[in-house]
Amino acid sequence: MDKSIIMIYENNLLNTFFYTIIFIIGFIISLLLFSTNEIEKNTFNGEGKFINLVFIGSQNCPVSNNDEELIFQINEIKDLLNEKAKQNDLELFSTGVSTSVNVAESYSYLNEIGNFDQIIVGLGWNNIGIEKYIWDKFQGLPVTPQLLITKIDYEILEGTETGFIENNEIVLKRLSGKDEIHRFYEKFSHKNISLF
Repeated sequence: MDKSIIMIYENNLLNTFFYTIIFIIGFIISLLLFSTNEIEKNTFNGEGKFINLVFIGSQNCPVSNNDEELIFQINEIKDLLNEKAKQNDLELFSTGVSTSVNVAESYSYLNEIGNFDQIIVGLGWNNIGIEKYIWDKFQGLPVTPQLLITKIDYEILEGTETGFIENNEIVLKRLSGKDEIHRFYEKFSHKNISLF
């Protein structure tokens, strides 16, 4: 066999080996990153009554970002809501919404805030979460950070081919800005607020 063909074959073999190793290392790193992130089980089964804690924030907002006290309070509110929801035969899930355009940065930012059952990122102030919770269905001030506590009744409609789920969602509480979130946390943590 010609030496140039052998060299090409050896180079291709080395390249294939190199890229395979890179792929395996990348795969292992992604497994480690996701396995160290505490992922909560979502108990949503399609029907029932739920409380949804919606966080709206932006990694570009100095108030939404790098504030350990705010992050602590949001997660404490989530834990307290979960307790209250259970006491009232409701289940809690949480939604993280970012107003930033960059999807990867938004995902990383929301992951630093807390563990959400669903996240809505990308398209900045035009994404579907902002559309629903600021501009359209539940109009509010376009500020971050923001928390909404909503109650949702999911009902599976009988006789539909698609298994369509109808939901009635109402806002129980909207907290716009760090100060409102802080005041709510102080009252709620001392059980001075009844939501449902």
